Amino acid sequence: MGCAASSEVDKTAITATSKAIDKDLQLERRRQETEHVTKLLILGSGESGKSTILKQMKIIHGVGFSSQEVALSRSAILLNMLTSMISLIHAMDTLEIPYGFQVPTLEEAKECYARFVAQDDAFHSKTAVESSDDHVNDPKLDNALPAKEDVISCLASREYRSLVQNSDLLESAKLITSAGGVEFGFRGGDIGEEVLRAITELWEDSGVQYCYSRRNEFRLLDSCAYWMKHRARICMEAYVPTQEDILNMRIMTINVTETKFVVRGSKWAVYDVGGQRTERKKWAQHFDDVHAIIYVCPVSGYDQVINEDAKTNQVLESLNLFETTCNHPLFKETDVILFLNKIDILKEKIKTRPVSDSFPDFAETQTFESVSSYFIHKFQGLNKYPNEKTIYPHLTWATNTNQIRFVFAAVSAIIMKSSLKEMDMV
Repeated sequence: MGCAASSEVDKTAITATSKAIDKDLQLERRRQETEHVTKLLILGSGESGKSTILKQMKIIHGVGFSSQEVALSRSAILLNMLTSMISLIHAMDTLEIPYGFQVPTLEEAKECYARFVAQDDAFHSKTAVESSDDHVNDPKLDNALPAKEDVISCLASREYRSLVQNSDLLESAKLITSAGGVEFGFRGGDIGEEVLRAITELWEDSGVQYCYSRRNEFRLLDSCAYWMKHRARICMEAYVPTQEDILNMRIMTINVTETKFVVRGSKWAVYDVGGQRTERKKWAQHFDDVHAIIYVCPVSGYDQVINEDAKTNQVLESLNLFETTCNHPLFKETDVILFLNKIDILKEKIKTRPVSDSFPDFAETQTFESVSSYFIHKFQGLNKYPNEKTIYPHLTWATNTNQIRFVFAAVSAIIMKSSLKEMDMV
């Protein structure tokens, strides 16, 4: 009987110990859920909109911008506006567009061109002059794409060479280009009334507007039209940047930034890294313990080149970088959320710019749906581990908070699932 009693005591002790262990495990599990930080990388090529996506995450999840960030943004925004107009002024010479150029209809242009050809057979080769000594050492050519030979651009070039330029507009252009350039943004100064008036005169010029319509042929901030639209407000002495202003602001990311916030009770750490080629060597040190990747592609750049070499197509660069990143050994089982960004620009651009000029295998009727589907399949086809990981594509307009808020409602669930999978909780 003594042995039996001892056995009952042992069973009771074992049961109590087991319950205590189960309780400790439950507490540890809850602690891990509470303390666990979801690590998210935002990757992509230069000027894809990565930093803008991060800004939106801060707005949507209640972090917002500090008073110091808002104050520092003011100079950067003024510089964005000033450098946008300087880029247009340089492009007027590079593309040979005269101030005051009136864009004719296509039929008018053809008739006018035919008359010029009849008068001067040498006009057939507009590019012959471009190799002359006057242009060989022109530094502005470094930032331009080769212009497409069309009738209207030929007429603009002929007028540029033969007409006396508008002296008032030339003076306005000279005033702006001497206003300080890059250094302006670091002086914290204001754009005076004289410079603002010059910017307005130039922006409203028909020749400058035609130059703007050919912005895929040279380097220009995507937000140029936004700054010009709001130029009077931005140049006010008491100007304070709005959230929309800060979202449209462009500053090159040259360091790795970490931003922390809480999403649905879960702690997130989001890393934004520079997308330029020289910055990508910094990526690898942040590859460990990543729960999900947001990869951003500037899909509207299908007919533009990257800033680094002025030759490589922006979307091709993004595809090549995606293939390397997506198939990295450390990311074999890491889900990728693909943002095909700048769809607002894409929708407008496909009305006049054939995708097939840069991507000959695109053979469908050119609509927003067909173009976006084409590029989604391009990216998804690069995934070498379709059984281990998923590519989740989304079409994004990074500067539109409402649109990004809708996208992140779906994306947050995907990221949380990926994070829990890493913890073996799903």
